[in-house]
Amino acid sequence: LHRVDRRQRQMCIRDRGVELVAISFNEDEGALPQDELAARGYTFPTAVNGDEVAMRYGVRGTPTTYFINKNNQVIFKYTSSDTTDPRLELAVKEIIKVLDK
Repeated sequence: LHRVDRRQRQMCIRDRGVELVAISFNEDEGALPQDELAARGYTFPTAVNGDEVAMRYGVRGTPTTYFINKNNQVIFKYTSSDTTDPRLELAVKEIIKVLDK
């Protein structure tokens, strides 16, 4: 059930024009982060070897979540793995509100 909830949320967000992308960096040799995310029920694309992107946005550790608007401005940064934090939903709503204009 939890995996279905994740997929439904991802599809709902994607249908509203928000793209989710995972960026993996500082990987061990032979690591397959996209497989680990898929095993956890996530279906969004994973960019591997993302060290340059991580440096550009000042990522110091994982997990780190950025909400970036269509103008490439960071509107929210989150550094916890607590997916139930209501601030995440508020950030998504803010992005969707801008997209709906």
